[in-house]
Amino acid sequence: MAKEVSSKILLEFIELIPTLEPVEFLGLAKVLCTNTVDENMEPRPFEDIFSDMIDRFLLTGRRQRKDIVKVLKNAKKEKLKDYGNAAEN
Repeated sequence: MAKEVSSKILLEFIELIPTLEPVEFLGLAKVLCTNTVDENMEPRPFEDIFSDMIDRFLLTGRRQRKDIVKVLKNAKKEKLKDYGNAAEN
């Protein structure tokens, strides 16, 4: 049964996904127990993985959802800081 989730945190989660590096995306999929390959060990389409990740996110507890979004925000902030440092050099 889906838990009640604020639209704000769900939108934040959805907006932060595209900022992830591929390895970070796969790590998040693993944290959310989302399969990235099908039963034939072939990669699943991105849309299916993304949809499943949202479904799993909605099933997590409030605290875990907040923690996930917090980690995604920090990762984005670190990337922006790294890009800023690289641009200065």
